[in-house]
Amino acid sequence: MTIKFLTKLSAAAFAFALGISSASAQQVANTNGDANAEIVRALSVTQNVALDFSTIALPVGNTAGTVVLATDGTTSGTFTPTGTPVAGAFTIDGPAAAVATITLPATGVNLTSGANTMVLDTFTSSAPTVTLTGGTGTFTVGGTLNIGASQALGAYTGTYAVQVDIP
Repeated sequence: MTIKFLTKLSAAAFAFALGISSASAQQVANTNGDANAEIVRALSVTQNVALDFSTIALPVGNTAGTVVLATDGTTSGTFTPTGTPVAGAFTIDGPAAAVATITLPATGVNLTSGANTMVLDTFTSSAPTVTLTGGTGTFTVGGTLNIGASQALGAYTGTYAVQVDIP
């Protein structure tokens, strides 16, 4: 046998041994992964009744003042509405037994009548949180209407933000 032949034979034997060694060292493992899903009612909030200060008759003169509308519909302040004020009313729909947190504006919003404005501020909620019994809950909203001295007459309207969160 020649050295060339022995070298080729040794190389072939070495390669064969590596192939066997690699094949025997290879391992495979399998498992199953878990998958989960929970379906809940989507969170929504709906206004049922608008916050309404009703009709306010201003006295003669340049008197500024307020009408404070509580969440139960009662009023206080400088002026007394001549009609029937109504607190805003809302319904929350969401996951059953969830506790929803209500957030109202921290600053005032403008009510307008043409180019004239009044500020509605100091918003209050009948409850800071509402438990969604059976997936539904309700709350009411009040606030303070700031009437300026020499406030222009007219029907004033505006909007305010109501945010409901489930932490």
